[in-house]
Amino acid sequence: MRMGIVLVLVIALSGILLAETVWLVEPMKKQLGNGDVVDIGPIGPGQTVFIEIEPIIKEGENKGLTWDLLNVTKLPSGWKGEKSALYGRPTLQAKITASAEAKDGSYPVTLEAIGGEKLGGPVSIKANVQVKKDVVNVDVQPKSRKVGAGQPAVFYITIQNTGITSDVFEVTATGKLAWDLNKKALIPAGGIKEVRYEVGSEEGGNIAVDLNVKSSSSPLISKTERVNVDVETNLISDYKATNNGLMIFPIMEQPVYSLMGLISNLFN
Repeated sequence: MRMGIVLVLVIALSGILLAETVWLVEPMKKQLGNGDVVDIGPIGPGQTVFIEIEPIIKEGENKGLTWDLLNVTKLPSGWKGEKSALYGRPTLQAKITASAEAKDGSYPVTLEAIGGEKLGGPVSIKANVQVKKDVVNVDVQPKSRKVGAGQPAVFYITIQNTGITSDVFEVTATGKLAWDLNKKALIPAGGIKEVRYEVGSEEGGNIAVDLNVKSSSSPLISKTERVNVDVETNLISDYKATNNGLMIFPIMEQPVYSLMGLISNLFN
């Protein structure tokens, strides 16, 4: 009789333990029980990470039962959280956004999976989210360009996102320039993208230009690479500039303007 009671208790306890398990599918795959801790990251300040679990239990005595909601119950100061959609499919996806001013370090976040009564109560899990501002690598080629006044100096900027979440990066330039561009690039987690970037000046001399790559999530995520533009100012370079649309003569002299562009091609 006593053995039978013990067996019933063991089976009941096993059912509870199985109920208190969720399958994390993003940003990693891992089985978690009530009170378990998982390390997530890195993400940069201001960036958003999505935490997703399987809604349908696919094995064990509770196979076929479902988790209905993944809630965010505790966040660090200045952070934002958004619970999943109720009965979300194909996953229950909660959203966590770090403070744009967050310093490097590990930050605790608590989430709770909620299901029907048959699952025996919610499952609480803790995620330690690693934040660091150094989640982008930047390389610029070439390091210097020689161009005529008014001609574009073209650089190729390789941006690598080393974090676990996608982000939009903006490229700008600072220096003694006549023009520059603002370009934006969406780079997925762990992704690399090359951006073609142009700067120019109408004044001669050697110009130091800072090419800046900054995350749209936080100004703390940024890198700057310095390049040099050697701008030549002479008659031939002025002629060459006409091929790039630089209007240095009145419109009434357009035929001469066009002829100068053709002559400049003899010096390429």
